[in-house]
Amino acid sequence: MELIKKEKFLRLFVFIAWLLFFLLPLVTGQLPVFIKITYIPLVILAIIILLVLILIQLNSIKRRERDVEITFIQKISYIFFLFPVFLLVVVKPGSLSTFAVSQFGMNTEFEGSSAELREIMESRAAAYGQYRRFNVKQILILKNKNPEKIDGLHVAVEGLILKDGENFFLVRHLITCCVAHARPLALEITCPMDEKPPQNSWVQVRGKAGIKGEKLHIEVDKIIEVPQPSNPYLY
Repeated sequence: MELIKKEKFLRLFVFIAWLLFFLLPLVTGQLPVFIKITYIPLVILAIIILLVLILIQLNSIKRRERDVEITFIQKISYIFFLFPVFLLVVVKPGSLSTFAVSQFGMNTEFEGSSAELREIMESRAAAYGQYRRFNVKQILILKNKNPEKIDGLHVAVEGLILKDGENFFLVRHLITCCVAHARPLALEITCPMDEKPPQNSWVQVRGKAGIKGEKLHIEVDKIIEVPQPSNPYLY
């Protein structure tokens, strides 16, 4: 307890806390949930600056330079400075529920780019027997860019169940900037009479994709409950 009364030790603690604030999401791959990917070089720069500040502070402590006790008001200011770090510890980033659809709207169309289409066509999708595994974004890109490839294809897709009236949708949230601007992508699914999955449940849907007019849907053969992915977002 005596150490936190010394300004050098408290300053060192703040630097280390902020270093972990930036470093842990970067290492675990969760950083795109919080910020746009193009800002990651700035985060790396911040980590380097914090490492330098920590080394300077450690060197100052090692040389036993004169330290001073801090006042109560200074302690409060340090606590406010650490508030974003406390928030990251307390509020764990999870998956947006289908309730977010009412806030952001539901997108059953996604244009995608030619490069994304080429990546989908060249990749070897995992298969479950006759069902080829895709995510919601990939299927919507195929529907818009190359509809003849998806029409009649047996697919396996994972997502959150959303019930809208009598209709069922499979939803995934696409992050183009950060989670605050997540875009819900949805596929309409036709469930068998004896299989009505509960709202907000994570499932894998296996069935036949079809296009009627301009509308894409999946005629479901089987619904399998699955755990939420470690990273539930699409990018």
